[in-house]
Amino acid sequence: MANTFIAVEGPQDVELIAAVLKPRGFKKKVHEDDLPERFGKRLIRKDYPIDGDLHARVPNPMFMTDGSNWVAIQSAGGATLELITLVSRVLNALKSFPGALDAIGIVRDTDELSAPEQFAHLRTELSSRLNREPEEFANYELQLPMSVNENIIDGKPNFGIYMLPDNEHEGTLENLVLECGECIYPQLVNRSRDFVDDVRELAELNSKDKSQVKKPFGKEKAIIAAAVSILKPGMSLAVSLDQNRWFSEESLNLPSMKKLIQFLRNLCQLES
Repeated sequence: MANTFIAVEGPQDVELIAAVLKPRGFKKKVHEDDLPERFGKRLIRKDYPIDGDLHARVPNPMFMTDGSNWVAIQSAGGATLELITLVSRVLNALKSFPGALDAIGIVRDTDELSAPEQFAHLRTELSSRLNREPEEFANYELQLPMSVNENIIDGKPNFGIYMLPDNEHEGTLENLVLECGECIYPQLVNRSRDFVDDVRELAELNSKDKSQVKKPFGKEKAIIAAAVSILKPGMSLAVSLDQNRWFSEESLNLPSMKKLIQFLRNLCQLES
């Protein structure tokens, strides 16, 4: 039995992790009374408004269990700084019962850097936080992973870091989803790609209109969004990842997905 907390960038990343865990028998738990006292219930935020923002949703994890193991997955709402802040808050929330947390992980996009470069940047910022605020982590015996190839290290709790899309190449969650889409929805993805290629250069679009799609990986995000508009009109990518077939048996066997699955299996201490 193990309790694991995983910090990710956005809600779509939460659904990615959930999709990988579902075939292993994990189910979502949405009622507070179902959560373990020393792990789940202590991670729930009940303060409102969040940082004084009346419109901000209360940020709470998605909880999943296979009946013995628990995994909490939470969106940080951003990249490096936000991920580190979330990890720090979780460790602080559980410091009275540090043994309740067996492993903690961070999954984030590589973006425009190589996986080793982004890993090194994140590790440097984590180390700085550990050294600057040692009282936050006093009840733990934390070690940080050493490299992108040695990305889980034993400690109390264990600590793991994984770089999307495949812990090797630069990119984002959307690159991974696009690869899965080409496997499961090949015609839909091809039509979506043709649509994006066709409309990106429309004369009526000014530079501001095209600013997002022209960004690195903007085209990939637009292709995914176009496909989602057919699968789940008016809904988000996170909803589509949860309710459509992006992560079916065939796509879960892609090499990039198998890497992520192996990372999560090791981090969450799951049997093969």
